Amino acid sequence: LITRGLLSQVAESGFELDWVSTYEEGLAALRQPRHDAYLLDFRLGARDGLELIREAAAEGCQVPMILMTDQGDHAIDVQAMQIGAADCLVKVEVTAAMLERSLRYAIERHRAIEERLRDESQLRIFAEQAQAVLWTTDDELRFTSSWGAGLLSLNLQPNQVVGQWVGEFLEAHDDHDPLVIGHYRALRGESVSGESLWAGKTFRTHVGPLRVGNQIVGTI
Repeated sequence: LITRGLLSQVAESGFELDWVSTYEEGLAALRQPRHDAYLLDFRLGARDGLELIREAAAEGCQVPMILMTDQGDHAIDVQAMQIGAADCLVKVEVTAAMLERSLRYAIERHRAIEERLRDESQLRIFAEQAQAVLWTTDDELRFTSSWGAGLLSLNLQPNQVVGQWVGEFLEAHDDHDPLVIGHYRALRGESVSGESLWAGKTFRTHVGPLRVGNQIVGTI
């Protein structure tokens, strides 16, 4: 009732709410998630919301779970985030706008992660079948992953170069190498294609921005 009352203050929030009254019913709902997000009370009788998050996460639940506590407790907040909570809110301090923003952010972030995982899965299937090398970097152009059938021709194992700077891997002497410049352009949102000489071979390369939601977090 309190949650519905808060969201009714947010024009066109669009949220539909369901409610269960016990820890066991909550866990059952999380095992077969049919909702976009879950609000969990910290106090659940003999057990608490941290236990519920931990048990649900251990069983593979990945939907956003937001913990509602009675009073601000930094230790509980940190623990909740470490075990899988999307956010923590103090019930006596939460406003309608705060609740609506927390729900929307958690849902949008979850959808962005799911989309990224689907894209990565498709890329890995492609890499297993094509003589290509694929990689991702962070926003400092250090490798965060590398895979693909083409690695074998370079005597490399998947993810062997993780942590290495792109220019070092591509045998570039400085930031002015065309392929290194292409990576910097990708960080600015561009997609760059071209040919490059690397390890004694000519490669057709394509570099683009790696996004999580609307934010560029690296290159691919």
